[in-house]
Amino acid sequence: MKTSKYLSLSMAIWLPTAITITLLSALAYLGVQQVYRQNANDPQIQMTQEAAKELSQLEDLNSLAGTLGNMDIYNTLNAFIVIYDESGKPIAGNGFINDQLPSLPGGVFSEAKKKSDHRFTWAPTQNDRYSAVLKSFSGKQNGFMLAGRSLRLVEERTKNFALILAVTWGAAMLLSFAMSFISVRILRKQFASHSHEHSSI
Repeated sequence: MKTSKYLSLSMAIWLPTAITITLLSALAYLGVQQVYRQNANDPQIQMTQEAAKELSQLEDLNSLAGTLGNMDIYNTLNAFIVIYDESGKPIAGNGFINDQLPSLPGGVFSEAKKKSDHRFTWAPTQNDRYSAVLKSFSGKQNGFMLAGRSLRLVEERTKNFALILAVTWGAAMLLSFAMSFISVRILRKQFASHSHEHSSI
């Protein structure tokens, strides 16, 4: 049997294994990526839950303006907060963009009112993405609290995992094909040997 025929038969035998390896690798990537992404929300969830009751008891949210510090969210990996009034106007916080408290798309406030909190990926620029949790509160004052944190480390870990998985996938594909090819040659030799024995009788 010519090498091309060996290859064709090996490919036919190997194809189901290749599909299985690819599907399992894709599922592994999606699973790990989702775990990384969901875990990135945890500190912000805790921050908003703990602060919501205290904020609802304040007589005037504007009294918080200028009291919470100032950090440029583009240059930190720390979690930050921004407090919005019930109309969605930023009034206090420690997370700033170009020395201003950031505004949010209007749709996220309506979503936060429907749920206990709204968890989303916030991308104020094409190059910056944040794990954000927006929680509404009501009481003496109504409003919203945003807690956010850069996804830079999460995305780096996801890329590193994807690289490791890609190398593992490639090695598994090559090894499984090599095993299929070798198996075809061994079976062919055994078949040829048996055929020769029968023809000699």
